[in-house]
Amino acid sequence: VTGVQTCALPIFITWVARRLGWDPEHDRAETIAVLVAVVLALVGIVSARPAWHAVRSWRTHRLVARAEELLAAGDWQEATRKASAALVLERWNLDALRTAARAQTQGNRPAAVTLWKMYLDKAQGSPAEHREFAGLALRHGALDIAKTQLLSLLPGHWNDPELLWLGAQIAMAFRDLDEARHYADLAERFAPTNLHYRLVAASLRLQSAKAADRQQARQTLMALSKLTNNLGLEAIDQLARNREVSRQDRSHLLQDLQRRSVTTLRERLLELDLAMATAPEKDHARWLESALQTWGAADATNRTALGSWSNGRRRHNFTLQLIPPDIAFTDPRLFTLRVDALAGLGQWLECIEQLDHPRNPLSKVVSAAYRARARSEEHTSELQSLAYLVCRL
Repeated sequence: VTGVQTCALPIFITWVARRLGWDPEHDRAETIAVLVAVVLALVGIVSARPAWHAVRSWRTHRLVARAEELLAAGDWQEATRKASAALVLERWNLDALRTAARAQTQGNRPAAVTLWKMYLDKAQGSPAEHREFAGLALRHGALDIAKTQLLSLLPGHWNDPELLWLGAQIAMAFRDLDEARHYADLAERFAPTNLHYRLVAASLRLQSAKAADRQQARQTLMALSKLTNNLGLEAIDQLARNREVSRQDRSHLLQDLQRRSVTTLRERLLELDLAMATAPEKDHARWLESALQTWGAADATNRTALGSWSNGRRRHNFTLQLIPPDIAFTDPRLFTLRVDALAGLGQWLECIEQLDHPRNPLSKVVSAAYRARARSEEHTSELQSLAYLVCRL
């Protein structure tokens, strides 16, 4: 209540009282009581809004604190509900907005991208939060947002290896291999002891158009292949799929692999791949026979992996041995591999017979597509044979 209002109040009350026939001079006690009551009423009216703001802020703070406790306990769904309730009370409360964004991030929900963007648009945010937001946007496919965040951070953190590594990932998502190589090389330079960065940088250089870069990459990966952890296995895998690796180097890779305990399916396929690449042609049948005996009683998943490997290397007869018809009919993946092997060998009539079999596990649509192609290829083959006979006449 202002001073002017306080001074004018008694005059106003006296005027009203006299209009009503009440003399304030003779009823002084009643006059004072009325004045006090009116002043208190006006004070209450004027202070009600700030009081509500204070209560609302206190309640928002309590909800945010509870949401943070729930986040620490891993209950992101309940934390989201508490943070949402806080945002209902105060829509642009930055603490509530940040907690809601963290809860959605913990739950790996796409809404986290929107919430983080709202928060960082209002608050300055730390570099770590901007980097986390860029990584989140990348994981959810918001590539433009991720790149914008990256470019805003780079000027002040150009030598941060984690940020540079994030830049390499964003560039790979955009399929810009040159930019990805640039970021990966910088990340490796500023974090020379990080073997993961070194592995990825070498893998990207392996795809360079420059022979010197590819040679350097092969040397780096050969050194990493000596490791007995997953990085060493990844280096062996990268080199095993590279056509420029010599037979001698493949022999060294096979030795490095066999020094490990070759137990997983991936390791066994790598061993088979390298053994076939280094062994003389006459020994290939022995290796394949050994693999057939090893995986002859394998489950559908392992048999599918080996069948994909053999079809990818055009060893279709091996696939047919690995997946006989009675086994192919039990699983759509195995059936598809067998039909692909028959197609690779040009045995189109056999393909059609398999597709027309009542135990065919493929859907009608997929079967019709395969059948159409097989009949088309068989018709083409018949026309070619007829043309050959006509030419002979």
